[in-house]
Amino acid sequence: MLSDNDYPTYGVTKKELADTGIKKLKQVRRGEEIGCVVLELGYFIDYEQKPIQDPLSVALSLTDEEKQDERVMISTNEMLEEYVW
Repeated sequence: MLSDNDYPTYGVTKKELADTGIKKLKQVRRGEEIGCVVLELGYFIDYEQKPIQDPLSVALSLTDEEKQDERVMISTNEMLEEYVW
């Protein structure tokens, strides 16, 4: 559920965001109308002094082929239930 408003909302990975050059664009100032929102996905968190990708980003980055594997689906659901939901 990325969008619950009148303007488009996009979820992109850090690499996709870097490739667009969007960070160089100006952001909305007070009183200006919002054209769209870009949400950066793919956060890394420190776990036992090692940077790891957060569980939701891992689940969102799975390919369609990986999602079809029943073992991956079961593991992903368990991970999301324990760490995200």
